[in-house]
Amino acid sequence: MFRKPTGFTLIELLVVIAIIAILAAILFPVFALAREQARKITCISNIKQLALGMTMYFTDYDGTAPPVRDIYNKPIFTSQEMSWKDLVYPYIKDGGRPYNNGLPYADKGNGGLFVCPDNQFAWSNSPTWGNVPGPPYPIGDETSRFPRSYAVNDDAGRNEQGLATNFWPNFGYGGGGSGNEAILQQPASTIMMLESRISFPDFHIAYAINGMDSAGNLDNSCNGYNPSLPLTAMQSHGGGLTNFSFFDGHAKTMKLTQSVSSDYWDTFGPNAFGTDANPSDCSYFGQNVILKFLSGIKEWSTGL
Repeated sequence: MFRKPTGFTLIELLVVIAIIAILAAILFPVFALAREQARKITCISNIKQLALGMTMYFTDYDGTAPPVRDIYNKPIFTSQEMSWKDLVYPYIKDGGRPYNNGLPYADKGNGGLFVCPDNQFAWSNSPTWGNVPGPPYPIGDETSRFPRSYAVNDDAGRNEQGLATNFWPNFGYGGGGSGNEAILQQPASTIMMLESRISFPDFHIAYAINGMDSAGNLDNSCNGYNPSLPLTAMQSHGGGLTNFSFFDGHAKTMKLTQSVSSDYWDTFGPNAFGTDANPSDCSYFGQNVILKFLSGIKEWSTGL
């Protein structure tokens, strides 16, 4: 006696397909969130490793920081200059490229620890201020050897030294400081490094109140929030969060507003921006701008 072959009916197949589609709709956003969380972890891990590399440099050079730039007899904002990234690289040895006799690179390199995977402007070729050859402009940071992603806090030490004195050395460029870490009275609560989308190796808090266009160019008007430039110069990981490392070597994720209200920038005390009355200067903006900033005027939906 022969048995009739059995199989799935059309209704059963459609039910299975529908279940798979529902499961996919549920799981795909979870996978996307997991990937985003992994990128966030990578970004904060990188900035912590860079901070440790910087700390080893301090140790080897008697507690003195590397220069933000070294441009003796070299044009600023070009591939001929050296930056702190070049000098810290021997302690990192992951990402970045050789000096190449000061010739610019025209393609993307291996970012390694110097790149945050969430930074869509890491290899932008937008122009830098000053004497930049081009177009076409070198991609990445202003030297083209490294990606954009991390910059040192160029306002560190203002509380201790005063408004007009920098902490970081700047060889061949005005305003350089001694870089002596003993100057910093609260290293565990002073930002050393932060996530940045712009090409500079250093970052002023004033840059954070300006916008950036879709090509990665910084608006330098110091007019506060500019709706036509909805991106921030600082990297955002959603919810206005970004990563910072500190002079004691630890790293943490927080909102920019929290970093300002807690004075982690080391620049809003009585000797620094807190007494400045010139908000039109992009390096030193005034108390009134800070108060407006903290009140929420500058809470970008896409940024910080």
